[in-house]
Amino acid sequence: MNKILAAIVFGLNLIIIFVSVLLYNNDFQHKSDVRSFYQTSNRIDNKSDFDYLLKTASGRSIVQTELSAIDSVTLSQVTSGKSFMAITATYQRYQPHTETYTVTVSYGKGKSHTETRTRIVWRWDTIGEDNRISKELKFFDNKYSSSLFAIDKYKKDIPLNQLFNGNKDTDNVQSTGFNQRTIWEGVPNKFKTTFYADLSDKGLVPIKFPNESRDRQIRFHSDQPINKFLKNELKANTPHPIIWAVITLAIMILISSLIIVIVVNL
Repeated sequence: MNKILAAIVFGLNLIIIFVSVLLYNNDFQHKSDVRSFYQTSNRIDNKSDFDYLLKTASGRSIVQTELSAIDSVTLSQVTSGKSFMAITATYQRYQPHTETYTVTVSYGKGKSHTETRTRIVWRWDTIGEDNRISKELKFFDNKYSSSLFAIDKYKKDIPLNQLFNGNKDTDNVQSTGFNQRTIWEGVPNKFKTTFYADLSDKGLVPIKFPNESRDRQIRFHSDQPINKFLKNELKANTPHPIIWAVITLAIMILISSLIIVIVVNL
């Protein structure tokens, strides 16, 4: 019996190691491809380099620049005169909801039964939204449709003191009446950023990473020197064999222990 148990545990551990090695090799290859992808990219932080590399369709590029909206936007409620590349007002109402839950009721001598009850809970519900976004933006004096970029993902809270004259509140939640509020978010009219894109014969297009479909939009990253951006991306795509080994060993111990417990209790 002990020999059979040992053979089962040994066989399963061999399978776990085999699968782990396959998964690690796939992860290692993918991350190596991505690292090479970044390391061989153009690095652009000025107009002359961008214009030349775009004209020659020079391919993958890390671009550090300042973007600005050509047709900045706002909403009618805003009184400060400030405009944005994108702005969203989300309207919410604090409303009651009926919630069903179950409780176990004991009534002596170890007897109990389950009852279904209801209660009223209050929560903020979104009841509407106003959203405006610039149609065009520019950088290095080149104009592009805003739809080319993932602008919405760059949205941040807009403090009320930037929206309304005389308001000193640094929060982005505006009380608009009894049990009603508005949440303000947006993208500044002008901001510095670093992004990764393809300079192709079709112009500026979203990037296509190895073994993946092309991104639908160009993704903005926080403003940072290109070397720092590159260092962060390479770090995020560094294989970690020790972590893989530790996880594999933990799985082997867990599976072996479970099998031993099951067999002993048979």
